Amino acid sequence: MLFTTFEFLFIFLPVTLIIFKFIPRVENKIKTLCLMSLFFYSFAGPAFVLVMLATSLNDFIAGLMMNKFDERLKRKTILIIALSINLGILAYFKYQKFFLTSIVDIVFFLKASIKWQYGIMLLDQYGGLLNLAQSNWIFANVVLPAGISFYTFESMSYSIDIYNRKLEPEKNYWRYLCFISFFPHLIAGPIVRAGQFIPQLGQNLMRRLKQEEIQAGVFLICAGLIKKVLIANTLSSPVDNLFANYDKLGMIDAWFAALGFGYQIYFDFSGYTDIAIGMAALVGITLPVNFNSPYSARNPSDFWRRWNITLSSWFRDYLYIPMGGSRVSSWRSIRNLLLTMLLVGFWHGAAWTFILWGFYHGVLLSAYHKTVDLWNRLPAAISVALMFVLSMVGWVFFRASGLKSSLYIIGSLLGFNGVRGPDGLLMGKVVLLMIPLLTIFVQLPFPNTNEMRFQKWGMVQGFSMAILILFVIVRLHVENKFIYFVF
Repeated sequence: MLFTTFEFLFIFLPVTLIIFKFIPRVENKIKTLCLMSLFFYSFAGPAFVLVMLATSLNDFIAGLMMNKFDERLKRKTILIIALSINLGILAYFKYQKFFLTSIVDIVFFLKASIKWQYGIMLLDQYGGLLNLAQSNWIFANVVLPAGISFYTFESMSYSIDIYNRKLEPEKNYWRYLCFISFFPHLIAGPIVRAGQFIPQLGQNLMRRLKQEEIQAGVFLICAGLIKKVLIANTLSSPVDNLFANYDKLGMIDAWFAALGFGYQIYFDFSGYTDIAIGMAALVGITLPVNFNSPYSARNPSDFWRRWNITLSSWFRDYLYIPMGGSRVSSWRSIRNLLLTMLLVGFWHGAAWTFILWGFYHGVLLSAYHKTVDLWNRLPAAISVALMFVLSMVGWVFFRASGLKSSLYIIGSLLGFNGVRGPDGLLMGKVVLLMIPLLTIFVQLPFPNTNEMRFQKWGMVQGFSMAILILFVIVRLHVENKFIYFVF
């Protein structure tokens, strides 16, 4: 069940809010949110609910066990076991095919290169075992549970925070399950931390919301729907066509492809986040801001303080800083940046294109830290334009179907394949009209949706919003999943 369907917007959401409102006690409100969230998630796949419950139970139990011991070794052993289970589940569902395929490719590459007869026999046996494993039902029929990367990271952060004594373990499983399964952020974030979320499961759920809070929540839901349905969905088909015909793109089409996907993924993902934050607000829960005008960033570091904020802060706090962050030597700091961004890319998907995208941003961050004084001396307009172009180039690696197509499109961006492709311009009227308008719009000094408040708008703004929502309702029949659902 998608946020952008009639069933969700006009049945599930209002029914959930009505039931929640009339439940009298906090404990029952929490259970209601859990049960409705599990029901919501079951539409993605009933078996996926079991995977999520296994992940949540793993860290809930680990937290209680760590709290029983003061000895660092025992606590660390429990943490390692809990994280191993988390990563094992994630690796099986998300990465096993990638690992097996990569190993098979390496084996057959070595077989073609090696001349030692005995070595070839061993490689034949090893390659046969790998092919057998790939065809085995244990590996061949794996389906990726929706949102597994998001709730796994949330659950892992809980165990890590308890181990570091930054958090007391939650003793009520319903409260912990609500933190993991809460349907607004379950599928595609924001990535919430237990210390942010669980303390809100008290009087926040019982208090009567002010009118301006309800209006702000409804506004965010409407803004998110407009972003997703009217912008991201409109760009989806023509952008897909451009990337599918990557070998026919000249420089103009290639730039429209990169810009088109850059806007598609932003309005798709930030639209989801707006809807999630708005829905949570209607039950008295505050979710963290996840976007802050990322295409207005002045440098690579600024970009990651604005784009998918909860993910970048997760990797900063649980990987980059523990490795030493920037407090170590210059080259070790660069190593930490590159490794962190490689894993950020790999988190997004089991493909070399995502790894290359992460590496690309790691290189940008490293170059920025080496030339920070030069960056800071640039005029604001130039630094914003430069970072905007660099981020759009990066989206090519993220969106391309493979390394070959990504490198071909990068070549087209640089003009190596002509200004126009062999079949002329392929961008289509939709992209031709929308991209220039969006490019101007995102750079205008307007407040973003996190800074807007619906109750402050006048009649003109309210009427414009109503018209746009009517267009959204007309287009709800077109099913188009959020891009980040597959992560």
